[in-house]
Amino acid sequence: MSSDTPCIPVLNFANPDRDAKVKLLVEAMEKVGFVYMDNVPGYSLEIEEKLLQATKWFFAKPLEDKLRVSCTNWNKDAKGYYRGYIPINVKEGHLREQYEMGEELPEDDPDRNSANYLYEPTPFPDGEEGYTYRELMMSHYAAMTNAGIEFLRLLAKGLEVAEDFFDKKFLPKTLSSLRIMHYPTYGDTPQPTFVCEEHFDTPFVTILTTFAYSGLEIKNKNDEWVKVAPRPGSLVVNIGDLLSRVSRRRFKATWHRVRDTGGDRYSIPFFFEPRADAQFEFSHEDDLGWITYGSWMVNHMRRFKYQFGHLPEYPSDLPMFG
Repeated sequence: MSSDTPCIPVLNFANPDRDAKVKLLVEAMEKVGFVYMDNVPGYSLEIEEKLLQATKWFFAKPLEDKLRVSCTNWNKDAKGYYRGYIPINVKEGHLREQYEMGEELPEDDPDRNSANYLYEPTPFPDGEEGYTYRELMMSHYAAMTNAGIEFLRLLAKGLEVAEDFFDKKFLPKTLSSLRIMHYPTYGDTPQPTFVCEEHFDTPFVTILTTFAYSGLEIKNKNDEWVKVAPRPGSLVVNIGDLLSRVSRRRFKATWHRVRDTGGDRYSIPFFFEPRADAQFEFSHEDDLGWITYGSWMVNHMRRFKYQFGHLPEYPSDLPMFG
């Protein structure tokens, strides 16, 4: 069942009343698990349009060019395992193509130069247009990192812990990923109606640039599927299962899916994730207990073969932390 009833609150970052923002955000995470974010510093309609044009530019490139910035499963000369371009793989249920990028550590950083796959550098397209693409996406990554920290500070205040509770667990050297995505339409072919099946996110916070495309749906408390209305210049934010657990299940990790709308669809989710060595304690009723995030992330990638099984050869010697 699908409903058009609006249910997602709007968090205005420009509102000077911090207590009001905390109240709105806490209620949104308790009841919905999703929120729109307006007036986020470093994000605007103008930037949104530039990001969309850059996204279309990249995915319009010939497949052989995109594979040059892929990982080892599709490019034998590549050094990375999960950053870069990932093609469509219908047999594995991977019904989209995407480009995955992480934080760019300095070249002399020991984590970049070790066998630490979690901090592997992102391969970028070459040429002048490739440089422009890289700079724009890195700027967006930085803006979303700042938005993520502010989001968590507001939630921390709502949980009545220190506002900077999450800061050192996420910065510096966040493991966050910016995932630039293209969902082609499958139209009247026998392919599934949903280009991304229903799921809830696992890690902490997802900040989504929708480019005002429709297709995203969330499940409400009545188990009805609700369409997420396009909102130009706004970001859509939801939390994952780990943050729900940190809040002792006070906040909701909400089920969502993406419907094939009959045309090409583009989006850029930013998965805001902690440092590799960040540690979290969960309640006694929770089966996780204590985790070190890097090790948890490695085990999660192994268990689910990372992104729905498209990396069957993921290395067995990934590092452990803590």
